[in-house]
Amino acid sequence: MRHADALRAPEERLRCSSHEELADKRGEGMTEAAWIETIDEENAEGELARAYAECADSTTGRAANIMKVHSLSPRSMLDHRALYRTLMFGPSPLKRYQREMIGVVAASLNQCMY
Repeated sequence: MRHADALRAPEERLRCSSHEELADKRGEGMTEAAWIETIDEENAEGELARAYAECADSTTGRAANIMKVHSLSPRSMLDHRALYRTLMFGPSPLKRYQREMIGVVAASLNQCMY
């Protein structure tokens, strides 16, 4: 499968300027804004399998779904992990709990359950 074939937008892809507009459109039958095909860990081979192993949670042994969106580009998965670790654990004037609070507020404003 070619990379371009794996990235698909639903037929009713909409760009909304506010959460209210998005909610209105969903009420009209829109169920997804976009979707990305992923390769699950059980089907990963080579570089992707190594990337999943490096990004796996130490408790569950599985990668978070947010990392799986990079499954078509394992290098970007590792780069995402490095960026996250830098932002959350690197030198900063913000304390760790403050960084987490920013993430919670941003997720809430974006109506993200992550």
